[in-house]
This record gives sequence, structure tokens and C-alpha cells, in this order.
Amino acid sequence: MALAASTFYEYFTEGGITAGLSDSQPYFTLNDKNITLYSGAFHYFRVPRAYWRDRLKKMRAAGLNTVETYVPWNLHEYQSGVYDFGDGGSDMEDFLNVEEFLKTAQEEDLFALVRPGPYICAEWEFGGLPSWILRNTSSVRNSKDDNYLSIVKRYFGVLLPILAALQFQKGGPIIGLQIENEYGNTGESDTDYLVALQQMYIDNGITELLYTSDPPSANGKGAVPGVLQTANYNSNPQWQLDKLNSLQSNKPTMTMEYWTGWFDHWTEDHHTVSTSNFKGLLEQILDYPSSVNMYTFVGSTNFGFLNGASSLYSGMDNHGLQPVTNSYDYDAPLTEYGDYTEKYDAVKEVIAARNTIPVSNPDPPASPELVAYESIRVDQVTELAALIDNSQLILTSEDVIPMEMLPINDNSGQSFGYVVYRKTGLDIPANAVLKIGGYVRDTVLVLINGNLVSGILKEKSDLDNFGFWKVQDSTLTLTDTDMIGATLDLVVENCGRNNYGSLDQFRQFKGLTDPVYINDEQLSSWQIVPLQFKRSDNLNLKSLSSWRSRAVVQGPALYKATLTIDSDPKDTFVDLRDWTKGIVIVNGYVLGRHFFLGPQQTLYLPASPFLQKGDNEIIIFEHYAGAENIKFVERPVFVFHPHLPFGSARRDTMTLTRGLSRQLRFFAVLLLCLRCSSGGSSPKEELPTLYEYYVGDEITSGLSDDQPYFTLNNKNITLYSGAFHYFRVPRAYWRDRLRKIRAAGLNTVETYVPWNLHEPKEGQFDFGGGGSAMEDFLHLFEFLTTAQEEDLFVVLRPGPFICAEWEFGGLPSWLLRETSSVRTSKDDKYIYYVRRYFSILLSIMAPYQFQNNGPIIGFQIENEYANTGENDTAYLVQLQQMFLDNGIVELLYTSDSPRYEGVGAIPGVLQTANLDTNVKELLDKLNTLQTNKPTMVMEYWTGSYDYWTEDHNGVDVDDFQSNLVDILDYPASVNLYMFIGGTNYRYLNGANTLYSGTNNSGYEPITSSYDYDAPITEYGNYTEKYNVVKELIAARNPVKTKLPDPPETVAAVTYPSIALENMMTLATIYNNMDDRYQIDSIIPMELLPTKDNSGQSFGYILYRKTGLYLAANAVLKISGYVRDTVMVLLDDISISPSPTEASDLDGFGFWRLENSTIALTSSELQNVTLELLVENFGRNNYGALPQFRQFKGLTDPVYIDDQEVTDWEAVPMEFNGERLYGWLDGAENRTNVPAAYRGSLLIYEDEPQDTFLDMREWTKGIVMVNGFIIGRYFFLGPQQTLYLPAPLMVRGTNDVIIFEHYNAPENITFSDKPIFEGPSH
Repeated sequence: MALAASTFYEYFTEGGITAGLSDSQPYFTLNDKNITLYSGAFHYFRVPRAYWRDRLKKMRAAGLNTVETYVPWNLHEYQSGVYDFGDGGSDMEDFLNVEEFLKTAQEEDLFALVRPGPYICAEWEFGGLPSWILRNTSSVRNSKDDNYLSIVKRYFGVLLPILAALQFQKGGPIIGLQIENEYGNTGESDTDYLVALQQMYIDNGITELLYTSDPPSANGKGAVPGVLQTANYNSNPQWQLDKLNSLQSNKPTMTMEYWTGWFDHWTEDHHTVSTSNFKGLLEQILDYPSSVNMYTFVGSTNFGFLNGASSLYSGMDNHGLQPVTNSYDYDAPLTEYGDYTEKYDAVKEVIAARNTIPVSNPDPPASPELVAYESIRVDQVTELAALIDNSQLILTSEDVIPMEMLPINDNSGQSFGYVVYRKTGLDIPANAVLKIGGYVRDTVLVLINGNLVSGILKEKSDLDNFGFWKVQDSTLTLTDTDMIGATLDLVVENCGRNNYGSLDQFRQFKGLTDPVYINDEQLSSWQIVPLQFKRSDNLNLKSLSSWRSRAVVQGPALYKATLTIDSDPKDTFVDLRDWTKGIVIVNGYVLGRHFFLGPQQTLYLPASPFLQKGDNEIIIFEHYAGAENIKFVERPVFVFHPHLPFGSARRDTMTLTRGLSRQLRFFAVLLLCLRCSSGGSSPKEELPTLYEYYVGDEITSGLSDDQPYFTLNNKNITLYSGAFHYFRVPRAYWRDRLRKIRAAGLNTVETYVPWNLHEPKEGQFDFGGGGSAMEDFLHLFEFLTTAQEEDLFVVLRPGPFICAEWEFGGLPSWLLRETSSVRTSKDDKYIYYVRRYFSILLSIMAPYQFQNNGPIIGFQIENEYANTGENDTAYLVQLQQMFLDNGIVELLYTSDSPRYEGVGAIPGVLQTANLDTNVKELLDKLNTLQTNKPTMVMEYWTGSYDYWTEDHNGVDVDDFQSNLVDILDYPASVNLYMFIGGTNYRYLNGANTLYSGTNNSGYEPITSSYDYDAPITEYGNYTEKYNVVKELIAARNPVKTKLPDPPETVAAVTYPSIALENMMTLATIYNNMDDRYQIDSIIPMELLPTKDNSGQSFGYILYRKTGLYLAANAVLKISGYVRDTVMVLLDDISISPSPTEASDLDGFGFWRLENSTIALTSSELQNVTLELLVENFGRNNYGALPQFRQFKGLTDPVYIDDQEVTDWEAVPMEFNGERLYGWLDGAENRTNVPAAYRGSLLIYEDEPQDTFLDMREWTKGIVMVNGFIIGRYFFLGPQQTLYLPAPLMVRGTNDVIIFEHYNAPENITFSDKPIFEGPSH
């Protein structure tokens, strides 16, 4: 047995150093010895220098052999040509001695991977780029801007020699250096730029291994020829690393970023990743085998103003700004404050089981000791206006200019903080309107004569109004009286520059960039006051003569207090839950930002370098209203507050903090008591909210089925639930519908989660803001939060299959190209994709669980599995394990009809029932399948859905009431499916099919309306059923809690008819389509190599064949079935007959015919173009497994006179809001020609209101409003109108486009109510 070496350096340098880290074979060697890199990311510039050794020692004690770090250019060259590597005089100098950091790493027996940039991302301000380059360059990160490259070369000429001296082959710790960072994510292929950087490394003496890092899905973009590629990801290691190795051969496999957790954005939820999920993926990475760098291993802090931001949109569009919090804890193995976590133990265990190098690990250092100092009273305050008045740096400018262009800091401009635009001597008339052109970058406070006139931030929705980054050309009424000689101050905050994305997203000027107007008259001759809050400035704040004793101040002000420490200082956290928004300054250092919306509610205050023995001055710059005290806690608090708490007493509630009880109550729940009415109780009776009643003093358990009735937190509960599909209702209406649910007495809302929307392309996810056509409907976190705010619990049904009369039952269509079957344990690829999706979805749902102070009390496994006819318990158990592996601790259950005798059940998991009649019989049956369990009807069908071409369905209110009484009196809990009517927007209706496999003749497509005859209609109105529900629950629910008043309904309107202004034939639409594919033989839409090889999901596909010779009386034959309708055109002229009655569906052009034929021409034709326009009418959402092989388009050969036609052009046509060119003036009625028709709905006098498009004069097609497809229409009915909700319209001109298959009338008409009837013409 080999003797253990005492250190890694002894082992790898024994006998002298002859080589560095090598990638010349499929594994790494270091000094010609095999090595697997066990690395962790640790950003020295985010952790105080005094703690570097502690964190490095803890890394080594976990078994790691390498530390990885970025190098931030914006700190090391904080002004153009002025550098700081530890003693350069900047505010951050104590964090910047990179040489000392790397030498300390070596002393602690760690090798180093260094990522010098120049761009680093890292959720760091401007991705590490210095803001002054915006003055000197037209673009960044490319070879086309010589100024940018020369500035990088100058910086690298200073930085790289420092690093060169610390290379492994020179006796130092550095074994590898990265070129740039995730360049593939820019979407560019500028290899010249990357090669130029590579040469700079070489020119500055770098001899160690060079590499790049990108997601493998970038397909090699960002790579440098001959340079090792590494991978960044947090899921699906097998696929990611297989993809990486397909991009390079005979190279070591390296995961450069395995994301251990995630960062937070202000105003969003706190992110965590379960230890079990983290550990499982780490094991998969190492067993691949792959080296790994865990990003990040050491949690840390964006001190001061150094947080980055994301930007959802390109260029100067600021409304998608997502600023990152100061905390960069990242849910990492070591916390922001240096403590151990379960993940740390998991890393140690996983590495110990795999590391073959005979080196022992040091003992882990002790955990940090933190304290909660006693609260200190604010003793002095001064208004911000006084600071502006006394500023020593006041500039003048004719126009407003951004902070970066200010002639300060040796002409490097202003990088951080606030900038004030002051206009004096203004005469402001009553009701004058201030307009800020473009976008505010990023928040603005408006003061007149020192008084705040812009609104107080009270809730998240206020961010959509004046004063914040989301509004373009924002306006504010200044005063209701005339003012003479006034002083106007616009105090603009830089919330952090974008750190990621395409190159045009890096034009990140801050402050104001466009003119400012009052009553449409541009203001000029400004004073500009930069408020940089540098330490030198902050230490002089005490000299302001305007400080006075503590007083109530409304508006921006500075609050000062003194923390006296009698012994050596210890780490602590400043608790900002009593404050609103601003920054905290400690002994002159800007510690960080605070923002009541969260999720970060505390600021980490390390003893070094911020505190000292004796008196410590703490100043809080508060935008709105301060508190009387500054408080401290010994652990961080993370919680999203959607509303400003009333008063100053913020409760320690809703925390998700590590080390504290997870049983504290959500503060947001307490707000409900201020909003809700007493629900019919005596005015003197103070009823609790649901959350107050069921949470009590603490949470000790979730929803329990351990007895024949439910308990929640050990209190009896009957679930009165209603189904509401967030993805079928505009986001702007979620709160209205949820409040209506609660007002009816329900205590729970149930929803499905559609996989096909949340992962629209393979490996690309959208949970709101993800760029898909449905992105605004997909903010699942917001939906859950809003449900809790409205005092409702949540039952979640994540699938993966959901049925729901939804397209493909919620399965993404790209599965059809990747798997041979779905919903089965027998297809490993299917299980793999489910596991990957669930690892994303469930891990981000876990924090919303009731026992984590969230609203979710139960999760359903799969959906109605018994209907498949399968008995694949192994599949269901696999799904169950995925829930557990991703941190789900709440009650799990299944749902099926009891008639299936327990097929679809999972041993030990609660079974629930789906039914609409025969209540007692079916519930008795359910209770024979499981004993001593609560009785739950998971779906009591309140109505039904409609099929196109069939009758409108509904359920009589008396029958509905009778069956509901039977359920409640059984007694059983109940979920009313549906409670909220909705809409199948775009192409998202499902379908049923009567036959299995590829037989399409029994196909039954579902309408766009999903009104369902529910208690609340598709358009939000109350029905008789709503009143029935409210009455029955009130009479039976023994738990009396506060109920809100039912919100008022807003009537829909009938807008005036609008004329068709333009038309566009199919030929012109084709000319607009760039996405075209040459195919030898017919293939369905799913197999087209479009959408990053995810195939086409929805809409139409055009099969086009040119240069055809057609004999007289030639016959076209489409073998197999059309999936689902087809129109045939010859030289742009349709030869397909227009349907006139339901029986026409049995003829050519529709789904019912197999091997259908049509005569093409009666005479011989030369060189003609044949076009087959095939419509996907919606995939099957229900039934046996063979019914889910739902390819759309054409799947079998096409013949002319029995000769197969080959060499087609296939063109996907989804109409995803693309701008169409080539409109013809006028709208001539082109009989039997597929065409688009356009009209304008003008809304100027009032805000838009809900309406319905009346389609009774049209035949078949789709309707788009402002680029969004609101649904399908078909004259056969029963749906004859399309619901058009107000949020899809704008005040002004609304573009209405109708793609009609056959005949168009002259006008587009509207209705104020839905119309369901048979054929319209």
C-alpha cells in the first residue's frame, strides 16, 4: 500500500516540474501524472481578504484540489489607466490583492484555475467590464472595435505578467487560464476576437493550459481552434458531456461550471437547489467521468454597488432589467458567511469515494461565530436635498447625459451610485406633466424644492409605473398648484449593469439618456450632481450642517446611528425589514443595497474590514421612509414581499434562512387581514385568515392523510378547491380570478403545469420572460405567490402528462423525435427527459411548499394513468422518486376514476377520484381501494368542453348542485374542475382520437374556448353555479375565516366593426418565411430540423414542389391520413373545395379519409408549383399509449398518378409574431385562396376592454391580435366567437390579422358576449 503524501503539491511535483496541466489525451495529467480536477469557485473580490485563508482551508478539507476564480477588470482598472491590485487606493483595495490570494491558495495545497476575462459574467456589475469603456468604444467583446481590443491589450499587459509569475511550471499554483467567458452565449461567431485574446496570453508569458467554457448547446460557438472546450450546466450531465465530446475528440472532459445553486434577482423569489439533487448530479458528472468545478463553492457578497443584472431585451430596451441582489450566497456548499452546509458534506463524501490520489485532507476549520448586536436607535437624519445642496461636485450640461459620460474621475466618468439632474428657477403650472424620454436607468425619485412628489413604492406592481425601469417615456403629474422659481431634482439610481447576453445588451449607460420634458417642452441647462458614495465622500457626511435629531421624514434622506462594540467585532447581519429601499454605509463603506420586496432582507456585515472595536458609524440612505431603529440578526433572511408591510413592525416571518426555524409565518399572509372582509360574520367578530388559522405560531407538519380525514399543520381541514389553469388566463387577470375563488369560500386552488410551455424547445425553459410566444402566461412563481396573497392554498399537478384537453396533454412535441413512446418506464430516453425537466421544475417549486412557508400543500403524480390501459407501476414509482429527489416533502397523490380498480395507483400514495355522477357508488369504491384515508374528489366536473363541429356542452345547475351536495355530505373534500373558465390560446387546444395508433379517422379537435360551463366564465363573470358553490360551502365549512368581497365584474364591449384594409396571399406569406428545408421525402413537422432541432410544434406546414409536369386529369393521392387538414394549390390557386356543411369533413382535405385523392387539372400543365398547406389542428391529449404517437403534417408519401413525388421544400408556418411584408392595399375577397387579412381596431378614448370577435361570417382559420394568436375559428361551430381580453390590446392602434383558409367577408365584427351555435353559414 502506497504511503500517503502529505500534500497535493508534494505528490504532483515529486522529482521536479517538467510539464503543466496537459489535455493531449482523453484525461488530464499534471506534471505527467493523471489528475481529476475537483475544483470549487471562490471569488476573492467577493470575500474580505481576512477570510480568504479560512475559506480556502475549508475547500481543501472537503477534498478539493483546485480553486477557480474570475478576475474583475472593473475593480483592477477602476479608472482608465489606473490600477489596483491591493494598494491602489480604490474603495475595494482590501479585496484586490490577487497575488496574495493565489499564494494563499498554494499554501493551503490548492491548485488554481484563473479566468481573467476580460468579460467574466459572474452576475457581477457589467460582467466585470469597466464602465468607462462605454466612453471609448462603440462595442465590446468583438474584433471589430480596435479601441476595445487596444484597451484589453493594455489591461492584459498589466494583469497577465502578474499571473505568469504564478504559473505551475514556474513554481506557482496556476494550472490553467480561461479565454473570455461563455462567448457562445452572445450568439456571435467572432473567432478572430477569441484568437486575438489567445495571442495576448501568449505574448504576456502564459504557458499553462488555455481553455474556453460554454454550454454545450452553443454547439462550439465560443471555441478557439486547438483550445480545450469545457462545459457549463446544472442538469443532464450525460447529455451535456456527450455533446461536449462530440465537439472535440481525444480531449479530457471538464465541467467548468456545475451550478451548485443559483443567484437571486431583486423582486423575485429566493433560489435553492436540494442537496439530494445536487449530490446526484455531482455523482453523475464524476462517474462520467469528468473533472468538475463547482460554481460556486464559496458563497459570497456583491458588496457596495457591484451586483450585476440580467436584461431580457436587447439594446436600449431597459424594461426587462433584472438586478441581482447583494447576496451571492448561491445556496453554495459554503455559505456567504463561511458556514458549512449539507452540500459541503455531500461534496466531501462524493470526492472521498472517488479520489485515488493518496493525499490526506486537513481538518475542517471551525464554523464562524456570528452575533446579533442589540438594536441601535437612529439619532440623526438629514434630507437628501441637503446633501445635493452641499455637494462639492456640481456639473453643468445643456442636456441630460448618462453618468458614464460625466467629465469626472480623470475623464473615466461615473461608474456607480446615483446621479442627480437638477433644474433650478422653474415655473411649473398646476397639473404640469413631467415626461422622461426613453427609459429610466434604473429608478428615479422626483423632488420639487426638496420634497418627494413621485409616489411611494408599496408593492411589486408599482414597478410597472413611473419611477422604475419598466416604463418607456414615463410621465408624472408634478403639482396641483402653480409654482414659481422651483427646483426640480431627478435622483436616478444605477441598479447594476447587465452582465450577460448578446453584444447589444452591453450598451449599458446609466442615469438618463433621453430628453426630459414638462408639458412637452424639453428642459435644458441642467446641473448634474454625481452621488458616488465613495468612502472618502461618505466619511465626510458627518460634517453636513443639516443633520438634526431623529424626525419623521417622507422622501429620500440619510439616517445615522452608532453601533458601539466593546470587544473584538464579530460578523453579523443588518436586518432591513423595517426599511423600504436604499443603501447601507458602515464606517464609510457602502455595504450594499436594501429593498423590501426582497428576497434579500438582510445585509451580511463581516467584522473585517467593516467594523472596529469602539464606535461604528452606520448611515442608511433611504428612498422613502426610514425606521426608528437599525436591527441585527445572526443569520440571513430571504423572503419575497410583494407588498410593503404596514407600519414599521416587520415580523420575522416567511423566512427561508439557513440555520433558523423554517416554521415561521409568512408576513404576506398577515397582510390579508387588512384586505379581507369578515365574510358574513358579525362586524365585531375578528376572524383569522386561512394562513393565520392553519399556521398558528409555527408550522410542524403539512397536509396529512394519516387518518380518514385531512389535517393541515395538525388541524382538521376539508379541501374546498377549484381548478384554475394559469396558462389559460392572462396574467393581468390572475388576482381577480383568485380573489373570486376565495370569495366563494374555497380554501384551495388547483392547477396543472404544462411541460410543453415550460420547455418549448428541448433543453430551453420558460417560466416567464423566457422568450416563447406564451411567456407572459408562464410566471408560475408569481401565480403561486398571488394565490398565497389571496389566502389560498395550492394543489399542484406537474404531470409530466396533464391531459386537461390541452395540446398533447401537456407533453412537448419534440419528445416525438427523441423517444419511441411516452408515459412508460420502458423508454429510457423518455424517463431521462422527464427527469431533466422535473429537476428544473420541482427544485424551484420546493421552496413554495407549505412546510417552507409557501402555499403548496399537495402534488399529484402523473394524471389519470389508468386511462392508458397500462399497469406500469414502475413508471409511477420512478416519478415518485423524482419528486422526493427534488426536495418535495408535501403530500403526494394520484387521481383516476375508481372504476379502474386502483390501476394508476402507487403503493402508499393517496388515491383520489375523478367523477361527475354516481357519487356514492364511486366514493365507496375508492374507499375499498385504500383504508383509513381521507376521501378526495380530485375532479368533480362542473361542466364540459366542446369539440369543433359538435354541440355545445354544459351541465344543468340543478344537476351540478345535486352531485356537489352528495360529495360534500359523503363527506369528501372536493376540487371543482373547472372553477375558472379559460382559453386555449394560439394552437394549444387538445384533441381526442377514437382509435389507436396512426388511425386519424376518429380525430376530435377541441375548441379554443375552454369556458367549460364553469362557475366563473372564460371572461371572468359569475354564474348561478358560483352562487351554489358559495352557499353550499358556507353551510358546511366549520372553519370560519375571513373572506373578501367578490370583485365586481367588468362587462365586455362590442367594438364597432372594422374594415379589412390589407390582404396577403399565401404566396407572399411564403416569401416572408426564411425557415425552409429541402427534404427528399415527406416528413411530419416534428421531424423538421428547426427550432434548435426541436422540430415544429404548432401551426401549419407547407409542402412545396416546383417544376412539375401534370398530365390532363392528373390525380393527387395523399397516402395515409392527413394530419389534420390540407389545402391544395397549383400556381397559387386553390383547388380544394370550401366546406359548406359537416358532411364535407368526410371528403378530401380533412382527417377522416385514408389515402385521399383529388383531381388536379383537366388539362395538361407544364412547370407548375404544387403546394400542400397542412394544418395541425391539435394533438391528442388522452387515452392509450399508442394514441400519443401524434405526428402532424403528412407522414406518408404523396403520389401523382401513382408516381411518388419527391424532392420537396418544407416550410414551417407558425405565425409567431413575425413581421410580414408585402401587404396589398384593399382586401379583395379572394374566393378559395388561403390569405391573411388585416384591419385596425382603434382604441383612443378609454383603456381597452374585453370583447369577442364574431367570426360567423368567416369560414376557417386563426386570428392574431398585435402579433398574438388568440385562437382558431371554424364556421361549423359550436364556438362562433373568440374571446379577446383587454390585456392583449393596447390603447391606440391594435393590429388584427386573420389567416383565412377559404373565403373572407368585408369586415371584422365584435360582440359583447360569447356565441355558441351550429354552422353559421
